Amino acid sequence: MQEEESWAPLLEYLSIAAGNSNGWDSVSSFNKAVDGILRSRSHSLRQLDLWGMENCESLPDGIQHLTSLSRLELNNFGIKELPEWFGDLTSLQELHVFNCEKLKHLASVDAMRRLTKLTLLEIRGCPLLRKRCRQQGDEWPKISHIPNISF
Repeated sequence: MQEEESWAPLLEYLSIAAGNSNGWDSVSSFNKAVDGILRSRSHSLRQLDLWGMENCESLPDGIQHLTSLSRLELNNFGIKELPEWFGDLTSLQELHVFNCEKLKHLASVDAMRRLTKLTLLEIRGCPLLRKRCRQQGDEWPKISHIPNISF
């Protein structure tokens, strides 16, 4: 364990994919595994790519402690909205959300406005959210401060 702790603080990029080949056959086992992995890397991790499962209705809680995270990519989650703690990711500069077909809402206006460093929002394969994020959509006030938005 000592060896793992010596390299863990240096880790800046991490990509984790759910699936049976990893032994994560359920949402709870995936979220537990991700939380365990992230726990020791919360201060150094700058980029995180997560590939979930369509039946993942929540994001791993450990993400909220990644205070140095500047880039986050979320793929294939079954979430319906981003959690309120999303606004605590104040170092976030890029957010990429792909193939989250049930996603309909971002975090609250206050939470999204706390992401003052966020300069790029990319949404692909999220038809419900895409429609609501257009300039006249209900989610537009939450993201109108972001300079680069791509659908």
